[in-house]
Amino acid sequence: MIDDISLELVNELTLENILQYIQLSDKFLLEDLYELCEEYLLNNNHINETNVWNILEIYNTIGRKISLKIQEKCFCILKNNRNLINEQCHDLLKKYPDLSIELVKYFV
Repeated sequence: MIDDISLELVNELTLENILQYIQLSDKFLLEDLYELCEEYLLNNNHINETNVWNILEIYNTIGRKISLKIQEKCFCILKNNRNLINEQCHDLLKKYPDLSIELVKYFV
């Protein structure tokens, strides 16, 4: 049944709702849905300059570790768009020190 639900949701995934589906999949332990969400984000430049911090925040809020592919893609965007690392993101980096450490490692 979960597979059927997950397959139906593939057509429902958008940039506007993907983060909510990630949270939902984590909360109710829906692994298939979680994997579909990750695939969606990794395809067709769905991770971009406008949502990179939101994606990192969601993954640092939920109970599971961010996939290395998602993290790599987010960090690459930040490295190529250093203007995104500004005062606005400082609170997020303070809130999630592990994220700060991983980001520094990536930049070094």
